[in-house]
Amino acid sequence: CSSDLGTLFSNGNEDIDAVYVRNDGDIILSTIGNATLGGLSFSDGDLVRYNPTTNIATLFFDENNFSANEDIDGVHILANGNILLSTMGTASLPGASNFRDGSIVEYNPGTNTATLYFNETLFSGGADINALTLPPAVVSIDHFEIIHDGTALTCEPESITVRACASADCSSLYTGSATVNLTPTGWVGGDSQT
Repeated sequence: CSSDLGTLFSNGNEDIDAVYVRNDGDIILSTIGNATLGGLSFSDGDLVRYNPTTNIATLFFDENNFSANEDIDGVHILANGNILLSTMGTASLPGASNFRDGSIVEYNPGTNTATLYFNETLFSGGADINALTLPPAVVSIDHFEIIHDGTALTCEPESITVRACASADCSSLYTGSATVNLTPTGWVGGDSQT
């Protein structure tokens, strides 16, 4: 596999203007012009999912979702599968009309609708967005769950487990460090537990 993705295009060279690397190693990309990669011909407003191991590309987002010809110049895929994207000019998708080149929209492929994620008007001077990246999602604590067998007697210690839940049903746990201060005071092992 070549270290320069641009040389894998059928014309021998292509300018990539939006790229996102998935956890599985596949690459989501858009190009400045029409191109062919991994056996797939596509337009500048398409997003392509390219597998560098198999050299196969598939259409990930179709430019026809836009109301007119557009060029995607920034992309990020959210954990829920929605697509954050920016375009080179003013564009429209179902649910998000006339967003500008400095705006970011969140597109839901399941419902074929978009919402404004970031508005260009927040910039002074109407800046353009040409690339997107977000840090990994920060998981926070939803609540603490206290587990015990319910057979404690007054003045007799009872073993308990305190779990930091990252979801409402506690199906996923918070894996970071957390400290719980127990009240009233006098707990065996201390009033503050990490």
